[in-house]
Amino acid sequence: MARRAAGAAGREYGVRVGLCCAVSASLALVLGQQHWYWLPATAVFLVKPDLGPLASRAVCRALGTVVGAVLCAGLLATGPGPEALTATVAVCGALVPFATRHFAAQTAVVTVLVLCLVALAGEPPATGERVVQSLLACATVLVVGHLPLPGRHGNAVRHRLDVAGDAAGRYLDHVLTSPGDRAGRRVLRREAYRAAAAAQTAAGLSAAELPSIARHSAGAQHIASGLTGLLDSITACAVEADDRAAPVSRGDADHLGARLAELTRAT
Repeated sequence: MARRAAGAAGREYGVRVGLCCAVSASLALVLGQQHWYWLPATAVFLVKPDLGPLASRAVCRALGTVVGAVLCAGLLATGPGPEALTATVAVCGALVPFATRHFAAQTAVVTVLVLCLVALAGEPPATGERVVQSLLACATVLVVGHLPLPGRHGNAVRHRLDVAGDAAGRYLDHVLTSPGDRAGRRVLRREAYRAAAAAQTAAGLSAAELPSIARHSAGAQHIASGLTGLLDSITACAVEADDRAAPVSRGDADHLGARLAELTRAT
């Protein structure tokens, strides 16, 4: 984990998070709103790479915030007492696990929950403030997320491909050198397929980004699919060798090694 954080992907992500936090915090302080910390917290949360493509998660966050703020404004306009607000918070809390299926729905539910908690604390209504800060955070993330930074981009996808290539290499080496160790082979096969699946997910996520980001990992999906196909071939050769009670043939070993070398060079 520490090695990954210190690597190229970790450094690239850290720079973008730092820029998002600095820009959004500066905007919040200039606005001088009471809950100024909402803006940088929202921006840093949005820039997380595991929430889907950057553009779509920013749009979903903006849409969900507006819908949640409108719903909460309608509720507060009726002058609800503490009991009604508490009941709303309880209902929203129960809905969060179901709303996680869509980021916009989750944002809407959490927005109502947070604004009701603010009202329960006796503070003035903050629906407008929440909308303004969320929209500014979305805009900040979209701008900073697409800034051209020094060095090579797309490092997160390349890291996943490198991990998958290393796992495939260990699996192939074990099949060729330790044909009788089936238990060890199962462990390495499982690790290799998981790494290849993670690489395919990362490549697909990058391909769904706007062109300014997607172009940095062009061809990654093809390489990830090739690694998965290579793992299938390695497994097939291992099973065939077991059936023949003999090591993998020299021709097959050379072919698999060449395919692996070709795929790892492409990353």
